[in-house]
Parts: sequence; C-alpha cells; structure tokens
Amino acid sequence: MTAQWVRFAAVQGVQWFFAVVGWFLLLPLCLAHAWEQGEAGVGPIRTIDKWKWKWVDEIWGNPADGVSGQYAHTEGYTDGHAIAVPYMLGARPWWRAYCWSAFRNSTNMLNYRFAYTGEMPQPFKTGFWAYGRQWRIGYQLENGYYVPVLSI
Repeated sequence: MTAQWVRFAAVQGVQWFFAVVGWFLLLPLCLAHAWEQGEAGVGPIRTIDKWKWKWVDEIWGNPADGVSGQYAHTEGYTDGHAIAVPYMLGARPWWRAYCWSAFRNSTNMLNYRFAYTGEMPQPFKTGFWAYGRQWRIGYQLENGYYVPVLSI
C-alpha cells in the first residue's frame, strides 16, 4: 500500500509541474482558439474538442469533456437538487477555455496516462468539509480507469 501512495505523490508532483507550465502556455493558445473538434476518447462517444497539437493535447487535453469547456457540464443546484449545468455559460470562448484547461481540469489527460486499469486495491480516502463540500485523495474509478485525484 505504501508504494501506491509514493507513486501517487510522484504523479501529483508531475501534474503540479505541468499545471504551472500550463498557466503560461495555454493563455496564448486559448486566445488563438487553438482547438478543433474531435471524438471523446473515454466515456460516451460524443463530439468534444482537442488541442490542435498532439503534444499539447497529451498533457492538457481532456478526453471526456474537451479542452474549451463548451462541451463540459458541472454540478449546479436548483431547488436543492443537483443538476448538470454548462460550464461558464455566456463567457467568452477563450476565457472559458483558459479557465477550464488551465485551472478547472489542468493536466486532465495525464490522469489517464498515470491511471490503473482493471482491478486494483487502490488507495482512496474521502471525507467532507463544512457545508457538505467533499474532499478526495487517491485513485478514483472514472470512465473505466483508476485515475489519480486530489480534490480539496
């Protein structure tokens, strides 16, 4: 079990490094609308968008929801019930893409590069902060892969 936590910490270090690089690299790409339509790589087959350059998409891509945020939905609430709402509806496309790819889902593709497939006794811890906000750390099952997650 300890080796899995060491691996998890190393993966988080790599993802943090590329997240910081992305804060600077992705801004001009978002301003230039440097994405194109493609097909989702995980989850249901649907149209998403990908970075025009494969090497950028391999790190900062999002195989389930795309990179611009236009195909993404986040959790919202109405009358006390959770619903799926479009991400940053009404925002300028470049700003939505930057917020989605540089901050909300930074280095999302790396989750799948470092994921486990099949059964594994993954380390995973979860709990709740005040007001019901959930925190998660470890490997979480997502689209058939155990992906590293650090959500606080």
